[in-house]
Amino acid sequence: MNKLLFILGLIIPLYIIRFPIFGIPTNILEVAIAFVALVFLLQYKNWSSLIKLETYRSREFVIFGSLLLLATIGVIVSQDLRGSLGAWKAYFVLPILLIWVISQLKRDAYRVFLRGMIGSGVVVAIISIVQVVVIGFNNSFRPTALYALGLDSAVAQGGFSNYIAMYLVPIFVLTLSRKNLPVELRYTIGTILFIGIIITQSYAGIFTLAGVFTIWGITRLVLRRKYNGKTFKPFVKPSMVALGILLFGIWQINTPKFKTLLDMDNRNSITARVQIWDTATTMIAKSPILGIGLADFQRVYTETIPQKYFPPYEWLVPEPHNLYFAFWLHLGIGGIIWLISILRLTISRLIGAIRDGKWDLYWLSLSLISIYLYGLLDTPFWKNDLSLVFFVILYGVVGKRKKP
Repeated sequence: MNKLLFILGLIIPLYIIRFPIFGIPTNILEVAIAFVALVFLLQYKNWSSLIKLETYRSREFVIFGSLLLLATIGVIVSQDLRGSLGAWKAYFVLPILLIWVISQLKRDAYRVFLRGMIGSGVVVAIISIVQVVVIGFNNSFRPTALYALGLDSAVAQGGFSNYIAMYLVPIFVLTLSRKNLPVELRYTIGTILFIGIIITQSYAGIFTLAGVFTIWGITRLVLRRKYNGKTFKPFVKPSMVALGILLFGIWQINTPKFKTLLDMDNRNSITARVQIWDTATTMIAKSPILGIGLADFQRVYTETIPQKYFPPYEWLVPEPHNLYFAFWLHLGIGGIIWLISILRLTISRLIGAIRDGKWDLYWLSLSLISIYLYGLLDTPFWKNDLSLVFFVILYGVVGKRKKP
């Protein structure tokens, strides 16, 4: 079973390979999750536990079950039944099914899947690096990795690069844990992932890395004081990453992308986001309780934004470039309450991990927080691979894994 989980983690980005089964749209990742679940069920021997009430009183069942309920309501609310059912299946049902399978296995199964997921991030980063090396390292080209395959050609190249960064950032944070990778591989894999993030030229990704390493640096400072300055070289690693971010800033400062970022009178990533966020708040104000449902943002957005901006900087926007707006719009007020509650729990777990010296939990919590930080500027959830990464890391933070 562990081999299957490792392979499943490794092929996460292959969700881009789509095909129908009996007329139902699906992809390689969804079929693989269903296959792993089927193999598990065929080997499952404790069927009686499934009908015991105690099985459903755990904290993780409440967390994942409540979100699945909200997503189901989102399907009912949505005016795009086909699209909402697809989102319900891809972003909620199958990832949560996989979490349930992992929760029933021994503790090492979770670690095996994480390593497969990290491996997939390395593959995506290497492909991105190769694209940049082959096509040429210039300021106008941004890598697309696998994400340009089979997607709407109307999506900008920069959107694909942003997908890469959103996928790699939380995975990169996971590599900083000693338990997730062998020591001899941590630095090599971490460096590959870091370079993969940098070359996307995603400012939201760099902002998130800066936030993560600010928290890391504060943690080191707290520990240094706790142990009277006796911690070993507490700021070397954070400083190395800070240097990398600084060099990125020096590289970008004279690029057209950065120069247009400062022009608040014309279209750039900031001004476009401001229009999108303003429109999203209007959409929330019109449907504050139930939201607009799953998979319906683009339709409602294109109907709403001309009333506020014409012509808008962005006509086709799949999501609101903000994790919090997206949860509120798709899942209603219950969705944003759920999201904030999980953030509060994650921060609590992070602080507890520092206090108790549980560094595995610390890095899992910080990886999840990186998604929340990224969510201030983009939407690192509403996509097949991103939702799965979110749920897997969330389970690592809140779930109780069985002992070997």
